[in-house]
Amino acid sequence: YILKKRFHIEDKYLDTRCLYDILDICYLDNNHLIVVTKGSLHIITKDGDKVNHPLLDGRDTITVFDIEGGRRKDELDMFTSVSVNKKEDVIVMTETMGKDDRGYLNVWNLVSNKCQFNRYKICQDPHCVGIMSNGQYVVCSRNGCEGLYKYNESCKIIWYNRAFYNVDDLTVNNNNDNIIVSYRYEGVFVIDSDGDFLLSISYSSSLSLSSYPQCLSVDKEGNLFICDSKSILLFNHQYQFVKKLVTTKYEPYRVALYDNKYMAICGKYSNIVNIYCTIDNNDINDGARIWMRIREWIRAIFCRQNQRLFSRNSSAE
Repeated sequence: YILKKRFHIEDKYLDTRCLYDILDICYLDNNHLIVVTKGSLHIITKDGDKVNHPLLDGRDTITVFDIEGGRRKDELDMFTSVSVNKKEDVIVMTETMGKDDRGYLNVWNLVSNKCQFNRYKICQDPHCVGIMSNGQYVVCSRNGCEGLYKYNESCKIIWYNRAFYNVDDLTVNNNNDNIIVSYRYEGVFVIDSDGDFLLSISYSSSLSLSSYPQCLSVDKEGNLFICDSKSILLFNHQYQFVKKLVTTKYEPYRVALYDNKYMAICGKYSNIVNIYCTIDNNDINDGARIWMRIREWIRAIFCRQNQRLFSRNSSAE
């Protein structure tokens, strides 16, 4: 992956009444990215421009004021996470409300090019959400009395597992409907579609994770991306470590993937989104080729100098 574009989520993209740090990002399709803050959801292009979309009934932004009838009922009301289904015609977003942490799932569904909106009451203090390949929802709560829930399309509980609560992030592998959750001080765990534990992915300095797993994403081949506080690591579909993929000076907080071509990363405590894209030799322009050759040439010079220095030291001894 190489850095393709970068933009700031500034006041012009947000409702100033809901201007907070980014909490979650998700690709809607090849051209559109969903950005969620504490008080608003935005559909924007990869360049950071607002755009109207039929899934939001022709709007580019939804705020807590829109959902709650024009006024914010409680300052603690906030959006927490977002996910899009594989067909790219359903957006789900979790919301927590008030001091009692009432939880809601907001669902936008595109049917015959018309937007349908439904709002369901779910577990308390929902923190992250994913959509299974069959359209069912997985939601995790921060509340210690709750846990990990699986809901059908009408938000009726199918099962819940209290062992998995207060996770940092959650993602669904649509190739096998495995549910993957990350814990800050515990690790990364894989759960099957019935809520049963499958395996754990240990993390340590040997895997280049510099602190703790923070966010997760899965590509269409089932490869897993894990962000820690300073890097992004790639694991294969069998959850075996492959390599460190990219680093950024902004602490990676949320990552979104689309079609194995685009990667969006937002930094923690930052309103900056970095867009990366995959490249091959055919995609590299002449300027990039020249720069890569210069870098290789400089690297070769340093290697030769180090070899000469080592030879001199060996001769002196």
